[in-house]
This record gives sequence, C-alpha cells and structure tokens, in this order.
Amino acid sequence: MCEKPFVPYNFQVDGQTVVFYVQGQDTSDALKCCSRRITNNNGFKYTIISSRSPVPHTQLDAATISHLKETMSRRYDAHRKLLNMSKLRNDEYLKEHGLFIPLSRPNMLIAVIRIIKENIPDLVHLNLSDNRVSNLEAFESMVETCKLLKSLDLSFNQGSFIQPELNQFVIGFIQQYFTLYDSDDRQKLSDAYHEQAMFSFAISSTNKSQGSSAFFPSHMFQESRNLMKVKDSTARSRMLQHGKANIVSTLAGFPRTKHEMDSFLVDVHPFTPQLISVVINGVYRETTKKFGVQTRSFCRTFLIIPNLIINDLLFLSNATVEQIQKYGKTTDAAPSTSSRMEDQAISAPSVTVGSSGDAANSVYMNKAHLVKRFAEATRMNTSFSLQCLEEHAYDFDAAMQVFQTLNSQGLIPAEAFQA
Repeated sequence: MCEKPFVPYNFQVDGQTVVFYVQGQDTSDALKCCSRRITNNNGFKYTIISSRSPVPHTQLDAATISHLKETMSRRYDAHRKLLNMSKLRNDEYLKEHGLFIPLSRPNMLIAVIRIIKENIPDLVHLNLSDNRVSNLEAFESMVETCKLLKSLDLSFNQGSFIQPELNQFVIGFIQQYFTLYDSDDRQKLSDAYHEQAMFSFAISSTNKSQGSSAFFPSHMFQESRNLMKVKDSTARSRMLQHGKANIVSTLAGFPRTKHEMDSFLVDVHPFTPQLISVVINGVYRETTKKFGVQTRSFCRTFLIIPNLIINDLLFLSNATVEQIQKYGKTTDAAPSTSSRMEDQAISAPSVTVGSSGDAANSVYMNKAHLVKRFAEATRMNTSFSLQCLEEHAYDFDAAMQVFQTLNSQGLIPAEAFQA
C-alpha cells in the first residue's frame, strides 16, 4: 500500500500501538498517505502519526551484538586485513533484521572497536567513512591493541578535533542561542551579547531561481549591509549595529523563524583561549503574515570572548532547490523520522507551505486561528491540535468531539499536552 519501500527500524509493540522508525521525511510522508486506509480484524482503521525523533536507541543485547559481529565478518577482507564499515546505517544485512546501528552514537562505536580488539587485533586498514562520527576519543583504546593499524579512513564524518570542553561549550551555545532566537521573545538574547558587541547582516538577492527574492521583508533589504552594493561610508557605518541593545532590537524586528538544527554545518576556530570563532551554515524557515512560510539558508559567524558574543555577522539567502525539497515542507512540529500506528488516535500533521496571494494568505491565517482556538480549548500543544484539525478537515466541532472521546479513554499521549 505504501508507495515508497521502507525499513521499520526498532519495531516494537506496545498494547494496541505499534512503534517503529524510518529514515527520511519522504518515507514518512508516503506512510502518512496510508493513514486510515488499513483496517484490522476488529474493523478499526489504523491512523499513522509521525513526529521527529532523535536517532533511535538500539539495545546492545546479545542478539544485537551477534548481528553486529556477523555484519563485520561480512565486511572484513582477511587477505588485505581491511574492515570496511563505511555507511553502516545502510547495511542491507542490518536492515533485514530491522536494526539501526549508528556509529554516531558513542556506545555503538565503542562496541565496534571492542569487537575489533577482541577478534581482529592485527587489523591493518579500517574504513569508517560516512558514519557521522563526531567524537574521536573512542579510538584511543586501539593504540595499544591494534599496533599494525596503518590507515583509518574517517572521511565524510563530523569528527571534532577541538578540546572536549570547547566542543561541549559550542554545542551548548548553539542550542541555547537558536532556541531563544526562534522563540517569541528575542529580547532574552540580550544576555548573550557583550555591551560593546557589533552586528551586521547582508541579504543575497542574486538567486532568482525560486522567484522569491522579493519575499524578504523590505525593511531587511533596506538595512542589508552588502559592501559590494553599499558604497557610501556613512550608510555603511549606520548599518553596523553597535551595542547589545541595538543588536537585540534589530533581531527582534526580523520575522519569526524556525531553524533546522540538523542542517547545521559548524566550524570552530579557537584563536586563543579567550577568543573563538564559530561559523554556522544551515537552513531555517521564516514566517510572515504576508508571504506565509519561506525556506532560507544562512551563514552566521560569531566571535566569542568568555561567554559573550563580541561580533555577529549574518548572511541570508534563498534556499537552494535541494534545501527546499528537504526542509521546505513544514508544520508547527518538525519533520518526521518516525512513524506510529494506532487503532484510535489523532492523525499525522499536514504539510503547510507558504504561498503568496491574498486568497491563499486568508486561508492560511484562518487555519492558524482555528489551531490556536483548538489548542486553548483542549490544552494540547500546537502540533497535536493541528493534527486533530487536519484529520477532520478543520471541522472544529467534529475534531472536538473525537478529542473528548479519545481523551476520556486515555488514548491521548502525554506529549500532546507538553509545551
């Protein structure tokens, strides 16, 4: 029935609910199309709910370790003493057994290294490319055991070569900063900036492929400090924001945003213990009443002295076609990487894209108003309120009746009432 083949990773049964994980939003979208099209023996139609999930936790029990050893055996070239573990997440043998073993998880990488040390300590070549490995500390234990190891391929990973303390600080800084930036109150960012901090931003209007350059708010274009176009020294000086009060005021005037943190590419340059540069490239979605939701890309460079931003440079542009295809579909919830099937439940969220034009904008705003009303009446969060309304074609009364029935039966998950 599902038009796109998929692998149900970490398949679990919890009462009348089946929970499993899939890779990719396109797979999740294909599963959503099957919602309420499958009927069980009792006549109930299955509803598919999907939500973004972190990488699923795989229990490293004896059975999983056995499958991991079998996978490694299949990938080992005894003649060349080469173990090819590249793209382990796509291994066909593991897929057949519904196992997702991401080496980006430290415990998974440690398990692989332990098996190597116990079974093939004379390994000469190890290929771990394209596994999203982000920490190299686990390899220290191989030094004494695998003394013949000559090559270690870590290409196309996300390895960190900075000190663990600095790495932890940068990750924490990014998460906290963009959480506040995407919130309703950007004034809270004031504590992140130095009293004498400076900020400037520029917008690229050269990408006409999407036909949406004009969708950047006009006041942002007017303040865009692109030195290739702004030649006047007085204008250049005026567009450079000085002091945290002016910076936060400028940021507060930007449209509402939602950054896709899994799109982030981060580079760190520790100039001195007291000064580091953090460069972030990524994708975000921008919401305005006039144009709805637009997908953008950005590059942001922070100069940070101990715990404070001293310089902030932001570059904005329209997203590429590939970025729009991957991140452009949106609801108030993040894109999904997991799916759930239940006998009775609220359906999966719909896909809402921004569009121009008065008629489209009117429909968009009316739906947003209904979602807000429904959330206030049910005390559910926006994501689940949207799901329930979408299931019933935005018929408020019908959606409310189903909510009350499910809620009285205890079938509404606890996360529906979490902010």
